[in-house]
Amino acid sequence: MDMIYGTTLFIGETQIDTKFGNFTTLTYQNLISSKNYVIALCYGDYLNQKTLYTRIHSSCVTSETLCGKDCDCVEQLNGALEKIAEKGCGILFYLIQEGRGAGYVAKSRDRMMVQYSKDTMSTFEAYQSIGLKNDHRDYMMIKEICYLLRINPEWVLLTNNPDKIEGLKNLGLNILRNESLEFKPNATNLFYLRSKQKYGHLLKETEQELPFPCDKELIKPFQPYNLPKINRFIHCSTYYLPILDEPHWFKVYVYYDISTSNDYVILEYDENKNKIPLVRIHSESIFSRFPLKNDYYKNIYQKSIEEIVKNGHGFVCLFYQDGRGHGLGTYVLDQISEMNGVTYDARDYHGISQLLRHHLTGDTVNLLITGFKNDEIIKQFNKLDIKISNLTFVGNDDLGHDVLTSRNMLIETLGDEINMFSQKRMDFDKKIFITGIGSSAPQAQYLRKLLKNNNFNIEFKPISSFKEYNYQNTMLILFSQGLSPNAQILFNYNFDDIILFTSVSKHPLFEKCSFICTYPLENEFGTLLRVVGPLYGFIAVNRFYNYLGFEKISNHFDKLEKIDEVINFMEKKPAVKIIFDSSIYNKETLENLKLKFLEGLFYHSTPDIFDFLDFSHGYYQNILYHNNQGSPNLVILLNPNEDIKNMLTGKCFLWELKHQNIIYYERIFNELILTLIKKWNINQKRWDGDDKQNPLYLKNK
Repeated sequence: MDMIYGTTLFIGETQIDTKFGNFTTLTYQNLISSKNYVIALCYGDYLNQKTLYTRIHSSCVTSETLCGKDCDCVEQLNGALEKIAEKGCGILFYLIQEGRGAGYVAKSRDRMMVQYSKDTMSTFEAYQSIGLKNDHRDYMMIKEICYLLRINPEWVLLTNNPDKIEGLKNLGLNILRNESLEFKPNATNLFYLRSKQKYGHLLKETEQELPFPCDKELIKPFQPYNLPKINRFIHCSTYYLPILDEPHWFKVYVYYDISTSNDYVILEYDENKNKIPLVRIHSESIFSRFPLKNDYYKNIYQKSIEEIVKNGHGFVCLFYQDGRGHGLGTYVLDQISEMNGVTYDARDYHGISQLLRHHLTGDTVNLLITGFKNDEIIKQFNKLDIKISNLTFVGNDDLGHDVLTSRNMLIETLGDEINMFSQKRMDFDKKIFITGIGSSAPQAQYLRKLLKNNNFNIEFKPISSFKEYNYQNTMLILFSQGLSPNAQILFNYNFDDIILFTSVSKHPLFEKCSFICTYPLENEFGTLLRVVGPLYGFIAVNRFYNYLGFEKISNHFDKLEKIDEVINFMEKKPAVKIIFDSSIYNKETLENLKLKFLEGLFYHSTPDIFDFLDFSHGYYQNILYHNNQGSPNLVILLNPNEDIKNMLTGKCFLWELKHQNIIYYERIFNELILTLIKKWNINQKRWDGDDKQNPLYLKNK
């Protein structure tokens, strides 16, 4: 196949599986206008037929990507593909010529003007009023593609537009006849179709009378202007778009970016602005505009719309570029081969985050994610002081892998929602008892170690060891995520002061507390492994430690150490030993690290965790013995001394973590376990033993 003819360049060939059958897609680019693409969707033996069915279809982002209902473009696209498949042979030429060739900025300004007139102005009159022709499309690439394919059939053209027939005939294409593609209008596109009929389109279904559909306060047309604080963006238009079948009316903001020559689209749903907005940063794929059998990306978008509508407030910020921001050509090459040489992500997350910041009335959002590439979004939100209070997963995730990844990403914003309330002056010179329940016990042990190192008179007691007697002249520090009934008993024991760490935001027992620290409760349900939950407590401890006037402990790290070699070694399913220095931590503080192996990997053995002093009691000999027997050992050194490192070097696989911060340990162990969960395809939603008839899972009656 020839690569270039005239100004048309052939990029590549791929296959797509649509609801109407498998189509071969041939993608072409204009050498003069780099954004001018044509995708030829070919069906059957299209190279050897005398007659071919065809549609020359111009792109429509609002109906094909945004699921808008104010035109019939997507119905014509799907209807033409179905007709071609039905006939057994044909080509649909998909032209990236938005707004009848004038671009989406022009089309959106047209929509704003027509809507404000309540459909008394036609789309063609709107074009004329802003200095445009009725139609700016150019079909020359169709002729050049036919030359590259060495075909010159008689065409049966699927169209309602006589001008398109004449335009193609003038190029020398053999148009045998046309067949109409008409669909019954709805209330939101009736007047648009009447405009087309008035200007010559062959339509018969527009006689019904329907009221003007939009009951919103319509946006008065305005002259485009630069945004005050981000001059690179020109605000070109705003109008209401009916989305999905309900329809749901979203406000569309269209921007032109001077720096990249790209359009940016922000959708806003604002029925209840008192709610924290749900936000979806959505990257479109032009191929997903077609009726694919696997509609994964379109389903993500539609689910995002449904979640935003349910919430009453939210935004969709659309990346209107393919190929990770590199363009349609890169996307096509990605489908053909991973060896295309383009590896980085060119999407402008900072720019789109700036646009979102411009629209927010508050500083907090909930993010709708799929689990992919959200780390960069979160980083940009942090730079612009946009707080993420929650992540909601909208992808298909049968194994629970992506929801765990999503939770891990939330770590970047941990600590933002931790609140501390001091209700009276406290005396820390008295005896202090500290306790925690279940997964909160390691946080209590962590704080005990920090305060003990600063000469506080503090003792950890399991909650079961407290007896009912007078605790006057003592202080209680209690960690209880859910403030369970067992924990509430301690409030009757007459402590002089009670310091409470909890995820409960409000409770009558708060009146008995001298100091309260509340932190968000992450929803851990749905997967066995806990990713974020334990971290909230540790970060709350660091905040409290700083509150007491001690040196601030960091919760964030620029990057984690590389774990590729550890991941590869884990393929051998080694015995795992975790060695720590008791001058820095105690064993109880680190208990959650070994639980990650059991709950996340369903690991065949429980990792051993011990102080380096325990080496004199047989662990060293045990490692040597199993090493000699051919059983691999992974030894994880948590900031140990050089003597231990020298003893073990060459005798097992060593993974040395030099940080002394428990938050760092939690994060890098999360990274290790989550990578292995995905690599080993471990089901975190349904597992052996998840038996609702088992007494372990039965609820108390």
